[in-house]
Amino acid sequence: MIITYTPESLAGEFDILMQRAKLDLDEGWHEQMLVEFAQMREELDTIHAFANRASGPVDLRQVITFGRVEK
Repeated sequence: MIITYTPESLAGEFDILMQRAKLDLDEGWHEQMLVEFAQMREELDTIHAFANRASGPVDLRQVITFGRVEK
């Protein structure tokens, strides 16, 4: 199952994490870090989807590209 996020939900989650970490970012940095955060969430969802389909233990140190393990 791939989770889809709205821009508002991503921004809200990011802001909560920054508050919990007591980090105050300048506006320019905030926008860039929000983009990076959105990309990270997408990559984590891909890894979780891959791991959930696996029949056994998964070595996440392997290179994962577009949901496939490259050899």
